[in-house]
This record gives sequence, structure tokens and C-alpha cells, in this order.
Amino acid sequence: MKTSKTYNILYIFTLFVCYFVLTASNCRRNNRQCPDGSHNTIYFKNNSNVSVNWRRSETPNDTVWVLNGSTYPNVEDGLILSGATYTRTPGLARCWEYYFSGSYFEYHYFYSHDTVLALGWKQINGTNRGLLKIVKVDLDYLNNNNFTVNYP
Repeated sequence: MKTSKTYNILYIFTLFVCYFVLTASNCRRNNRQCPDGSHNTIYFKNNSNVSVNWRRSETPNDTVWVLNGSTYPNVEDGLILSGATYTRTPGLARCWEYYFSGSYFEYHYFYSHDTVLALGWKQINGTNRGLLKIVKVDLDYLNNNNFTVNYP
């Protein structure tokens, strides 16, 4: 008759084997999706002499961020100081080539930080007040611009 100690050891061993198999298969899958030379950072460069706020959306002219009682962004969210660079990583996708695969794209908005400070996102919400630039970003755009989105 097996003891509970034997069952615990078998249980731990089984978990370890499952973890190893899942991790190994996940690494192989991600290596196919993100081969050598893939990019894991997008740079948002503020080449102007003023501070800007950066936001992103999957729809054009989407200046509304508050739906059904969710909170407004903080004034400092997406702040890029004059001459500074903000970086973004793809999270679980591991590389931007996989993230933007197919025909996926998104829009990146640059707002005047002075306007955001003066009015706040609540007043800007649903308008184009303070909007300086909209950039449609897809994989072709990123490849052509060295994975950098520049303002202005």
C-alpha cells in the first residue's frame, strides 16, 4: 500500500514534468513567431521642444477613453518630455512582428501636455482639443521607420 508521502512525491514529479513540457513547447512556439532579428521594443521619440502625451487606440479618431464609468488617464500617463524617448514592449507576444502580424494596426495620438494640464483628460475626452498628431502604425510602418514613432 502506497503512503501519502509517495503520492506527494509522484504529484510533485508530475507537476514538474508538465511544467517542463509546457515551457519547452512555449519557447519553441515563440521562437518560430519571433525569429532572430525580431524587435521587442517600439520607441516613441519626442523631437520637439515641448512635452507631449501619447495615447493609443485601435480605431481612428478615437478620442474617447471613458466608457461606462471607467477612469480617465492620469495627466502624467504617456508623458514624453521634450527630447525624450518612451518605449513600449509587446508583452506576451514577445516581438512586434508577431503582435502586428496579418493586417493588424493601431493609431497613436500625440497631445499637447500643456493642454492636458490646463483642461484635463475629462475636458479633452470626445474632442480633438490638444491633439497634435495621429500616426497609423502597422508592421510596414514600423519596418520603414526602424520601429520608431516620431513626434513631430
